[in-house]
Amino acid sequence: MLWAASHSRYNAASTDNFVILRDITEEKRFEANNKTIMRISAVLPEYPELEDLMNYISKEIKGLLNTEGAVVLLYDEITDELFFTGASYDDSDTEKRAKKSRFPTDSLLAGKIIKTGEYALVNDVEKLKIDHPERDELLGYQTKSLLEVPIRSEDRIIGVLCAINKKQNLFDYNDMELMTMIAGTCAISIENARFSEAVREAYKDVASMNRAKGKAINHLSHELKTPVAVLTGSLQILRKKLESIPGVNVDVTLNRIERNLNRVVDIQNEVADIMEDKTYSAQILLLKMFEACQDELETLIQQSLSTDQLEHSIQQLIDEKFGPRSIRYESTNFSEYFNELFTSLKPEFDFRHINIEISIDDNLPMLRLPKEILDKMIGGLIKNAIENTPDKGKIHLSIETKGSGILLSIHDFGVGIEADAQKRIFEGFFTTQDTLLYSTKTPFAFNAGGKGADLLRMKIFSDRHGFTLEMESKRCRFLFENLDIECPGNIEACSFCHTEKDCLNSGHTIFTVFFASKKK
Repeated sequence: MLWAASHSRYNAASTDNFVILRDITEEKRFEANNKTIMRISAVLPEYPELEDLMNYISKEIKGLLNTEGAVVLLYDEITDELFFTGASYDDSDTEKRAKKSRFPTDSLLAGKIIKTGEYALVNDVEKLKIDHPERDELLGYQTKSLLEVPIRSEDRIIGVLCAINKKQNLFDYNDMELMTMIAGTCAISIENARFSEAVREAYKDVASMNRAKGKAINHLSHELKTPVAVLTGSLQILRKKLESIPGVNVDVTLNRIERNLNRVVDIQNEVADIMEDKTYSAQILLLKMFEACQDELETLIQQSLSTDQLEHSIQQLIDEKFGPRSIRYESTNFSEYFNELFTSLKPEFDFRHINIEISIDDNLPMLRLPKEILDKMIGGLIKNAIENTPDKGKIHLSIETKGSGILLSIHDFGVGIEADAQKRIFEGFFTTQDTLLYSTKTPFAFNAGGKGADLLRMKIFSDRHGFTLEMESKRCRFLFENLDIECPGNIEACSFCHTEKDCLNSGHTIFTVFFASKKK
């Protein structure tokens, strides 16, 4: 761009004209850049959320440099990874993939910028393919040219601005200068947004942990009251029986037991007071316990005619249920094993009206695991899925070969788990429902539950025996939007669902277990 001025000079003999020309391209470009930076600076406060801010910056770069795409890569110092928080592409599918991607620092050109602090301007397509193939493979996108500049915050580099595939001409120094100015302008806003996001997440975690702590304490208080009540009653019975035996004086021992038992009772009462929610009577718990044990006790009493035989039978039952036992590894045909396990469980939930679909691959690899561990793992997950799925609902179980191992997926279209509970579902003694809903229902009934340790035990098994247990869940949208509403346990009784599909599309939980095949 040229600036021109014409001047005339007069004298007695003639009139002279001359023109002054000056190149003002740089001035105009600098002026345009300043206007751009001022406009962006004025808009940045409107995007306090990190993802919104990154998307805005990406869109601005894409438009200003006329490129096919632009992204903001942030550096995770803990994992030494680069991740896409904001992206803007002509192709929306590529944009979605970019926002879900994370890369090791040394696998991208941006990783070099993080370490050196130097910009990168690459118009050589072949060099990009050779040096950094992972990017295009993961994003499903062909990079033809690339311009990247560091985002500096004080004395460190927090990320990289990246422009991809210029539509006209090639990237040049002017483009780099503008990108660098934008990076400097946005750095403080990015830092503030990241800090705000971290504070919000930390607050959510603290609040969630506080709720979890409260539920755990309340749950443990509830579980403690039952054995305490049983022990107190048993101690009184024992004292009466011993007092009737001549020559036996065990008052000192019994008094010591009673004092310590009373300490436990006091602790339980204090916990109940702290939770500001007195636990319910132990009598209810005892009744439920005796109801659950009724058939077992009746059988033992009928089989044992004398007191000695009865005591022996009870002792033998306790040893079988709770005594020490060795774990034996054995080769397992998983398809046959699963069919046998499911067949044995089916009579226990025949009273439920749930559509259970099962798909099993042919020629599954052999597994070498203790059968009792598999029984507890798979049986527990099936029970969990059934108890969280209303009648007329659906569960899909799939077993397939994955690599050299077996992937088991149990997908229930039930009520789902709230986001807070998902984070601590494997921690143990953490319940996703109110405490009173647990241990008071028939196994496999809707919303029945355990003592809060079942999933913790499964997680311990997975760590100990070398398989992986994962979960994803989405809370039923009707329960999520109406916190004071409870699922009735039957789709036909739900006021929100007009068809079964309404329920199937509202929430779900998927537990997956991967068993790696082991050689003998």
